[in-house]
Amino acid sequence: MKSFGTHVKNRRHDKRISMHTCAAYACISSEALRLIECGVTNPAKCKVSTLYGLAHVLGYEITELIQRAMAEDVESMRLLSERQKALERDRDENYRRYTKWASVRKVEV
Repeated sequence: MKSFGTHVKNRRHDKRISMHTCAAYACISSEALRLIECGVTNPAKCKVSTLYGLAHVLGYEITELIQRAMAEDVESMRLLSERQKALERDRDENYRRYTKWASVRKVEV
């Protein structure tokens, strides 16, 4: 699988857009684009406006570009998965507490 930066660079080359022009239309600096294309900058930690600008210039759907960025960042995907599991555990625990409280209230009434 190609890295996010390589994919962006190839897409930019396919569209025959210079790095400076692409950066200008995406409203980011040429240096920021260079760092993304070289793989120095983690794409999942880019501002959404950066990804939106690149998507617009390179002809991507914004969701596609964000998915590509997130797929490369294994750590962010792991944290997202852990957060989802924690939310589910909290929801289940709150439900158990509520049902226990509700059953106690019914007995007293």
